[in-house]
Amino acid sequence: MPTHLIVHHSFSPGNDVTNWIAAVRSVFVFHTQSNRWSDIGYNWLIDPQGNIYQGRAWVGTSDNTLGAHFCGFNANTMGVCMLGNLNPIEPSPAAQNALMRLLAYRASANGLDAQAQQFHPSSNRTLNIISGHRDGCATDCPGDMQYPLLPNYRQRVALLLRPPQVARIFFDSLSGFFVNAEILTTISQPASVTAYFRYRENGVAQPRWDSTTVQNVRLNANAPTNITAVVPTFISRPLSRYTFQVVINTGDTTIVGSLNDIASSVAGMTFHGGFRLLQDPDRVIAEISPISTGMTILEVVNAQGRVMHREERLLRGGVTTSIPLATHTFASGIYFVRLMHNGTQATQSMSITR
Repeated sequence: MPTHLIVHHSFSPGNDVTNWIAAVRSVFVFHTQSNRWSDIGYNWLIDPQGNIYQGRAWVGTSDNTLGAHFCGFNANTMGVCMLGNLNPIEPSPAAQNALMRLLAYRASANGLDAQAQQFHPSSNRTLNIISGHRDGCATDCPGDMQYPLLPNYRQRVALLLRPPQVARIFFDSLSGFFVNAEILTTISQPASVTAYFRYRENGVAQPRWDSTTVQNVRLNANAPTNITAVVPTFISRPLSRYTFQVVINTGDTTIVGSLNDIASSVAGMTFHGGFRLLQDPDRVIAEISPISTGMTILEVVNAQGRVMHREERLLRGGVTTSIPLATHTFASGIYFVRLMHNGTQATQSMSITR
């Protein structure tokens, strides 16, 4: 039974091929007639269109057949050959997608952790569960452009087998315009995905779905991951209720979380006093006139919810204070300035164009 999944490229007959079925036959002929093996050496082969071909795969009802592909250390391996020369080019997206599903099938069937390492007795080496041919001996296989993709392959297979789950969505009552989500994973190594929030306002005549900016998310291994996004509608309609979903894209699958109904704000948070932004091409000034004296926090937040600048000042009630904001290094985009003063808050949006 395979404990390690080995990725190859065929090198020959190259990439300028129009008949990949004939290419598979040529590999078979080379292995059986030139090498005098009993069958094609690989367990499976995949062409650039994403078609999967049976190699030395099945005997009766079992597909645990011993191949001939891994430097003479074939015990407990499954070999998958990506057809073509992958020294100058990467495998096509279709071929990679097919490979991910084939590796995920075998990893699932054998209970393998795609991101783990394990000792391989036949080669006397500790190998990644998903390895390349060159991990067993000196060869350029699985191709100079494919070999660096193996970490990504391991991540993609792990996420296919153990997709992330959205545990909860909640409103950040301290900020006034953030929404947060907690994502749970059982993968053994961190992984990168993209995610965004879908939302619609409840209680309106014609509700429509809007979405926050798509953001890159680094999922923690075996631990919750929190994501945050700015919801611009919260600024103009702070006391509404909304229905939210989180959409996570792993590259191979899309996970859509369940619907969550949450309020965007709570009563009694509105800042009482003057607050405006004065903007010119080189700088932004926050002009604040609080009614009462107290510690004031100003934060500039980008559309992904990241705090880009923070100021803390003790402001006197009844006095207007001008605070310059260090925005000269910001890229073009929409930003939000959040004011928090004595338990109240206010938010202004601004656009920066470079």
